[in-house]
Amino acid sequence: FEELVRGPEPWLYAHVQLPGGRDNIGNPDYDLKNETSLAPRTGTLMRVARYEKQPDNRWAVWVQGLARCRVEKALRNMPYARADIRIIPDGEAFSHFGGTSAFPECWSAALLEDEAFARVEFLPPPESADVAPVCQFDVAAATAWDGEGLEGIYAAPLSVDADARNAADAADASLLAERERDVWLKLDELLRRLSSVSPTAVPVPSQILGLLPPDGDWPADFALTAVAARLASNVAPPDPFNRRYTTPPGGYPAHRRAARLSYAVWAVVGGQAQPVLDARTTAERLALALRRLEALCDGLAAEGG
Repeated sequence: FEELVRGPEPWLYAHVQLPGGRDNIGNPDYDLKNETSLAPRTGTLMRVARYEKQPDNRWAVWVQGLARCRVEKALRNMPYARADIRIIPDGEAFSHFGGTSAFPECWSAALLEDEAFARVEFLPPPESADVAPVCQFDVAAATAWDGEGLEGIYAAPLSVDADARNAADAADASLLAERERDVWLKLDELLRRLSSVSPTAVPVPSQILGLLPPDGDWPADFALTAVAARLASNVAPPDPFNRRYTTPPGGYPAHRRAARLSYAVWAVVGGQAQPVLDARTTAERLALALRRLEALCDGLAAEGG
């Protein structure tokens, strides 16, 4: 990190999980330079939001996860790994900008959209605040984006591989809306089951409730709309660093709202991170979350909850 933060901001790096952790550092079986490496190649683009060097020379580092990425070419593995990486949009983002008939332009447009909305979605915290587990919107900075007027720092590939094309082909707006709704319904059921077995209310991160679709035709016993409405009535003046309920800005695309839910919901349900990162589409990631929610609900039902 010392080498990273000596350079100009933004301080970006890729985090790719190493199975077995430090026990496999230097293990040739997990060397990403080997085509047969057992290590995953999909990870997270991270930004160092703040850091402090401790008196004992250790570092305290505050980071934010910004985007899904993939290792394209490993450059070295010791003393720490270095590689060329590529930001990987979900299939729905490719589809939103034209799909397989528009490669690589649709990839460039998806990356520009990421960068434009990052100004709203991932603000570096001030020195007096921690990084929130789930980022929320800066409504004061939020404007609809039409794809114009932004020079990007991420680059789309000149040639597009089969994985990206398959992800774009798999994107289905109707399926995405269905999966998004199913996750909300099952999350509502989980919270009701938890409240029935716990004397204390189960907190729902307000940042997640801000992602509730505004036009959902919810059943009568769906409780989260009332919770969101109550939070909305108590919202303080906009403060992007206050962990409170904030709805997406005007013009916020539905595929981005669903994509944020597909990551944020794991802060509630827990589970393995790698399958979430490996999912090629938002709908696929929401299906993983739905299975996790169903397992949790079934477990509570078996216990009488």
